[in-house]
Amino acid sequence: MILWLLVAGLSVFVVLKGWRETRRFDFVVAGALIGLTGGIGNAYMFRELGYMEAGIDRLIFSGIQYALITIAGLYLADKIGLPTFWPKEGVPPRWAAALIGIAIGLAVGAFNLWGIRFISEFPDHVYALQEVTNYKWLVTVMSVQAGLTEEALFRLFLFPGIALAVREIAPRPKWLALVAGGLGSGILFGLPAAHNLGMGVVVGGLFAAAYSYLGILPLIMGHIVADLLTFYLLPGYW
Repeated sequence: MILWLLVAGLSVFVVLKGWRETRRFDFVVAGALIGLTGGIGNAYMFRELGYMEAGIDRLIFSGIQYALITIAGLYLADKIGLPTFWPKEGVPPRWAAALIGIAIGLAVGAFNLWGIRFISEFPDHVYALQEVTNYKWLVTVMSVQAGLTEEALFRLFLFPGIALAVREIAPRPKWLALVAGGLGSGILFGLPAAHNLGMGVVVGGLFAAAYSYLGILPLIMGHIVADLLTFYLLPGYW
């Protein structure tokens, strides 16, 4: 909770500063859409899994968090020169970037399934999802919610945030800050995957590198595809 409050506080500061400097209304719209979708998905998942009552307070609280992180991340990415929604200067074209993102998602989903089969089982609570009556609908919502909110946090917010912090300490060479941001966000992405930290860090590093080239929308597509493939083909489900 303290960590989330800290992130929220930093996000508010960045959003206010970024709005004064650039007034990017499209960033605000994107944040509002991801916040609304993420909040609804979060409330639905908690209700279905029985962790807590899914009320309007849960939707509002998590939705505001996701919106602030997204808007702040877009401002941070723009400030350090990383792509925001799509590749910078239109290279590759958007349709190609989308296809690359989906292909990365398919590859990561296959990698997850291979890792589950030969390296490390998913935690028991993941397999417990299969006991839910509407399993397919639940994991679809989870996949979309994770694709939107995790990419907003780890790629949009933490990647450029870490890079800007490193650049303040070591301005030269310029590439050092971006490498540190990519590695740092990749490691943080892998930490929650305690059942297999190595796989999580590899996937996080791959997504960070792809984001720096493609922008966030293709990575959101890829993340959703990877999660859907993993959950739909989870060993023992079929």
